[in-house]
Amino acid sequence: MAETANIALNDSAPAARTFKPTWRDGLLANWSEQTLSTAALYPTLSIGMRAPKASQPRKVTIKLVVPVEVVSGDLTTYESVSVFMDVIVSQNASATNIADALAYLADIPGNAIIDDVITYGNFPY
Repeated sequence: MAETANIALNDSAPAARTFKPTWRDGLLANWSEQTLSTAALYPTLSIGMRAPKASQPRKVTIKLVVPVEVVSGDLTTYESVSVFMDVIVSQNASATNIADALAYLADIPGNAIIDDVITYGNFPY
């Protein structure tokens, strides 16, 4: 297995943030962006993969968690914005098929309809 490397992702500013590897176990790896002073507020990214089998498509699961600090009087709690993504790749998919799916995926967050659903809770009907 290759060494786990840093992953650079842009935040909403956009400013590049470096997610550093924190642990890995078999086909599951975790990263966190550690620039904030409180560890509970570190955004985390995990990537897992179902062990390849001859009769099943490859499955990659990605989870991104952005913590939210909630202060109410003297009590501080933490909630989060979480994103889960499963990518299932047919054994018959070509590199072009995969590239098309990733290109569509990259455009999803910038789409006005999808942004309105996620940001404001307005259903697209």
